[in-house]
Amino acid sequence: MLFAPSRRRPTGLALALLLALPCGARGADIAAVTGPAGQTIALSGLIQPGDDAKLASVLAAAHHPTSLSLASLGGNVQAALAIGMMVRREGLHTAVAPRSICASACGLVWLAGTSRVMGQDAHVGLHAAYLRRNGVDVETGAANALIGAYLGRLGFDDRAIVYLTSAPPEEMTWILPADRQRYGIAFDTATPALASAAAPADEHLLSRPMALAGAIASAAVAAVDRLMGGRAAPSDDR
Repeated sequence: MLFAPSRRRPTGLALALLLALPCGARGADIAAVTGPAGQTIALSGLIQPGDDAKLASVLAAAHHPTSLSLASLGGNVQAALAIGMMVRREGLHTAVAPRSICASACGLVWLAGTSRVMGQDAHVGLHAAYLRRNGVDVETGAANALIGAYLGRLGFDDRAIVYLTSAPPEEMTWILPADRQRYGIAFDTATPALASAAAPADEHLLSRPMALAGAIASAAVAAVDRLMGGRAAPSDDR
């Protein structure tokens, strides 16, 4: 297991890979997948601006999908919030398949599900949104205020919102089974119907260490310079 299910821990690998400074990501792969229970939408990869429009297009062409399967290390906050609100409006369930990771901005999308699934050895985590300034990750109050308002619209109370957004950029709050009662973050264990939309095992990030390492490093810098005037966009990237 790559990440231990502790409540909060520094992501040392991600911090080390920041030195690589790769170029921005091309955005998430989003597609309809047909399984035993019908169609599911699968989202994998880094969430980038425009991915909300991509999801809307896939949903329009799909045949009554009921769930969104997620495998992502994070990405752009604004895009994730837009995707999350779309998930809630469409009444979609959200799922993270066994051994998958849904971190940072992806966690915001997962929380929007009308019901949520976290598979065995899967990990869902969040931390505060940040900007990168002079090579340093700095929390951004405006983005975190938007995240708090978004979580409130999803029905979470103040205690849950503080808990979900309290980890600094270099750490991660991993959602644990005890949080279902402690903070009202309801989720179930994986079912075959929801897990069926996940990528095949040989395509999974956890089975491809180099791909995982590159994705972590890429996500850490993918949201730079996205606001008007050249300022970095609020990001939940890893």
